[in-house]
Order: sequence, then C-alpha cells, then structure tokens
Amino acid sequence: MTRRAAALALLGLWGCATPLELGEEHYRVGDRRGALEIWRAAPDDDRHHAEIAQRIEQVESEFSALVRGYNESGRQLEEQGHLAEALLDYRLALVLEPGDAAGWSHVQQLARELKRRKAELGDEYQRLHSEGELQDARTTLLQLRALDPFDPEFEIEERELQVDLAREHVRRKGELAERYRERLSKGDLQGARASLLELRALDPYDPELEIEERQLEAGLALEAQKQRAHPRGNNTGEDVEGLIEAGRTAFAEERLETALVLWRQALEIDPNNERVKAYIERAERELDRLARLRNESGGATQ
Repeated sequence: MTRRAAALALLGLWGCATPLELGEEHYRVGDRRGALEIWRAAPDDDRHHAEIAQRIEQVESEFSALVRGYNESGRQLEEQGHLAEALLDYRLALVLEPGDAAGWSHVQQLARELKRRKAELGDEYQRLHSEGELQDARTTLLQLRALDPFDPEFEIEERELQVDLAREHVRRKGELAERYRERLSKGDLQGARASLLELRALDPYDPELEIEERQLEAGLALEAQKQRAHPRGNNTGEDVEGLIEAGRTAFAEERLETALVLWRQALEIDPNNERVKAYIERAERELDRLARLRNESGGATQ
C-alpha cells in the first residue's frame, strides 16, 4: 500500500475528522511527514482546500529549513573532525529528505572513513599506552573522543588513562623530589634549582614547592653575595653566624635540606666550629629518620 493510499484509508477511519484536523493532530505530536501525507491525500474539492495548501507550503518550508540546518551543521562538524556527530546530523537530514541520493552516498563514505580512522587511532593509542607514553596516548585518545564521543569504550579508556596518569605524576614527582633533596644535601644549589624547576613545571600549584623555590633562590643569592664579598675565600665569622642563623630558621620551618646546605656552607668557612657540626649531625639524623619512614610507608602500600 502506498503512503497516499494509507493516508486515504486513515481519513476514512477517522470519519467525521476533516483532513485539515487530522493532519494538525499529526503535526502537534511531531509527525510532520504524516501530516503532509494526509493533507496531500485530501481531495481537491475539500472545503478546507485553501488552508490545507497553505499548511503544506508552511510545513514543506520547515522541512527545507531543517534539512539545510542539519546539513550545514554536519559539514561544520566534519571539517572539525567530529565525524560521528557529523554523521548523526547528515542522517537526520536524510530522515526528512530520504530521496537525497548524493546525501546517502556521502553518509556511507563518511561512515567508512570514521571506521578507518578509529581503527588507526585505536591501534596507535594501544601502542603508546603499552609503551608507557601516557601523555602521547592521552593526545591520541582525545582525537578518538573527538572522532566519536558516543563510543562508550573510549569513555572507559579515558577513565583508566586518568588513573595511570595520576600514578605516573606521583611517581615522577617523587623521583624529582628525591633528586632535588640529594643535590641540595650535597650543596649543589644550581643542580638543585634545575630539579626544583622541573618539579614546579610538573606541579605549579604546590605551595610547598613555591616556598622551597623562594628559599633556594635566597640561598643562591647568599652564595653569590659571599663570593663577591670574599672572592679569595677570606671569610669572616659574621658570614658563619649568618649561615648558622639562616639554617636554624630553615630547620625550624622543617626545611631540613635547606638547613643542611646552609650549615655545610658555614662548616666550609669554619671547619672547627663544633656547634655547626652538631647542627649538621642533627639534620642528617632527622633526614635519615624521614627517609626510613617514607620507605616503610611505601612498602606498606605495595
């Protein structure tokens, strides 16, 4: 049975309802195509013929505007690389205009392209993830999500990758912090500064690192000032006292590595200073104790 014949049969079933009224019922529930079929099936001598013709023109105009809108949205999404979303809009346009052969052809071609690119990027993502290249894997996964935001598998992969990235962040931060402390304890302020800058780049919002950076810069400035004031190593007791007090301040603020660096600098100036030696021993004991606690804590969580 043709759609026109079905519409005529429906008109017969509704009895007293006019074609105009029946079409409006379909239109109100969102069935524009059904409304058009009913109105087009109405006889030419229907008393509402002029109104029906006007409604047909209005609804056909709405159809045309919707088709243009869906196709334009699809083109924009396709240009942006959002292929799955583009396909959805193109298919909505074809629902309204099913006779568009060129549209169907483009949809089929785009669906094949989407499948191919998802397969390529999916393989690349799995390779990068398995090799531990997590940042590159994240970039690839974002490309996959842009291609097809409706695929639930990518959402699961994204959550799992976020967990892996968080673990890698913690591991890398711990590694850099250990390198920073080691360089600082050896008095290598420039090397410590390089490690601290890496830490700051990794976690720019950590307030402890910001404080540490200020203290380290102060230490570097103090060292530079000392070298300018005594280029031949002709240091004074005043220098030693300044370093001792700066170390005491750092120790009180629990910046043990900084305190140790300052006291070791003081000991270089005055190798026989027993007070400085005691401070250094105390700081080293405390750092050893903290290192044991960190190791025990790490072993307990494994």
